[in-house]
Amino acid sequence: MIKPTFKGQLGSDEYFSFSLRVQNSKYREFSWERGCVVVDNGAPWCWGKGQIKASGCACFHIAYRNMKTCMVPGTYTVAWYFDGQLKHRERFVITQERSWESVFHIPDEKEIMQYRNVRNLRSPYIMGWYLLSAEIRYTEYMVDFKTDHIPKGTYCSLGAWAMDYSGLKKNYRFVQSENNATHAYAGFQRIDDGRMVSIMSVWDIYCQDVSGNKKTISAKRLYPQNVINGGKFWGEGDGERSIAPFAWEAKHYWYRMHLKSIPAQDKTLLEQWVCDIETGNYTLLCRYELAVPNAVFKGNIAVFLGNYLTETAGEVRSMEVRNAKYLHADTKRCQTIKQVQLSSMDGLPHYEGSYNFGVTGNCVWMITSGIGGDWFHNGKGKKATNFTLH
Repeated sequence: MIKPTFKGQLGSDEYFSFSLRVQNSKYREFSWERGCVVVDNGAPWCWGKGQIKASGCACFHIAYRNMKTCMVPGTYTVAWYFDGQLKHRERFVITQERSWESVFHIPDEKEIMQYRNVRNLRSPYIMGWYLLSAEIRYTEYMVDFKTDHIPKGTYCSLGAWAMDYSGLKKNYRFVQSENNATHAYAGFQRIDDGRMVSIMSVWDIYCQDVSGNKKTISAKRLYPQNVINGGKFWGEGDGERSIAPFAWEAKHYWYRMHLKSIPAQDKTLLEQWVCDIETGNYTLLCRYELAVPNAVFKGNIAVFLGNYLTETAGEVRSMEVRNAKYLHADTKRCQTIKQVQLSSMDGLPHYEGSYNFGVTGNCVWMITSGIGGDWFHNGKGKKATNFTLH
């Protein structure tokens, strides 16, 4: 895996320059009349004839003046052809470091240690709503994410969503979830002992039939069998929780969380997957069975960055999310979400501290610390702001 990193921005007339190394693993000389490299099925860059000695290597350079378009940060596939034959294919990644210092005051260790002695409440919560029509029903939701700062007691919630429970109305005159705004949420945490985990929680559903008989429907976890914290939860409503170990990392390239609703006539499966975009590997994190027929996701979906340990409230925590998409339940077409609303409150507790958030292209970013009495916004909550994603 090739992973070059650059800081700042390329100008309108600036392009990347590539140097590629080819190793001949054979015990005899390898020669060709024409060699080409192709990136993501684009136009080939070609060289004339050449040779590489047995167990030797050769370096090839693609000068910036030969680049036709600017390659933005992302994951690409490069393929090598010699005399028309594909010899090797490999993925490579271009990353860009976000300059958090340009948008946020990063407290030093002394400031953080002094704040720990104060033990204030928690650092600010930042909420984002991916905006969809309330009528939109979808069976899958995908979003890419990364973090550069992930102290203990941090929750990167990548999806808090509502479900279409209309399939229950045939048998019940009253159907209500414990949390009417969202029926479930999922994401990733660093818990108080330092372990990195995934989380997926589903709130209970309360039903009542025409005769007044009441029933509570709880999600049943089918996978994984062994969790760090699972079963019933209380405190912010009642429901079922799955907190399972998953060794995700800060400052990693990007991950993708992929939620699936698999509806059937008598039940619905809910699945949480994660993809390491750098390697392309997918991992199933959680699967629930919900005794609700033909349930799918619907409407807006929320992301938020939260702190739940008071002793780490002064630490800096950050999150970036991008490429939010959904699979329409009726058209079966994958759609990109184009609007997001960001806020420092929006129904969540508003704690003192510093924060900032914004959008760059299609990337939503947010950063917080309990230090500073809201350094960036002079102690006043920033109003909910709508952004268009490009």
